[in-house]
Amino acid sequence: RATSTDVATMHLRTVANRLFTMRSTFHLTRGIIGAVEGLKGAPDGYTLIMLATTNAIAPHVVKGHPPADDFDPLCIAVIDPMILAVSPESPFKTAKDLIAYAKANPKKLSGGTSGAGGPNHLVLAAFATAIGSDFSYVPFKGSAPALLAAAGKHVDMSSAGGSEGLTLSQAKKIRVLISFSDKRSPLCQFIFLLCRCDHRYLDRGVARDRDVGDGRHSAAYNL
Repeated sequence: RATSTDVATMHLRTVANRLFTMRSTFHLTRGIIGAVEGLKGAPDGYTLIMLATTNAIAPHVVKGHPPADDFDPLCIAVIDPMILAVSPESPFKTAKDLIAYAKANPKKLSGGTSGAGGPNHLVLAAFATAIGSDFSYVPFKGSAPALLAAAGKHVDMSSAGGSEGLTLSQAKKIRVLISFSDKRSPLCQFIFLLCRCDHRYLDRGVARDRDVGDGRHSAAYNL
């Protein structure tokens, strides 16, 4: 199953290959495997690695993940505001409803995440801190099952990248209550914006092996 990072990588690779006569090789990063394989490529400036916010967190919580210093960041390719979603049948119709209940009932609400220590977990924890409450966190193997759990009311809410919840939202399988952003997306015109917590975005950027010398910049550096 393709993740939102995979989709962003495929689109960027298509654009890059149209612009340059040489072939641009992107490694689709899926946690440790993609990052490690990207670093194994020849340090010639043409092997690029798509990294997500997860790759900045993983070295601190996942054994064997390459440290951030092994990568040379080139650009941010995608900024994806995090969202908080509930079932359409949830008693929480607005962000105000959920915040009021959460503040009065710490740890009573369960929040689905894509995994312990990931950006989806951190945004929920930051949100809880911002409103002076706490949640019970339920890790899933990715954002998709976490959102489906919210849709089925197996958890009270779930967090995810906005693009990851778009299809379910359009199909009215989930109700997006909050976009953790300081700018309103045209895809979420009527969603409550919350800017008072950190870890608001699920960013995806392009990097290369830091062993590539300054005189051998990747062609994508000038995109």
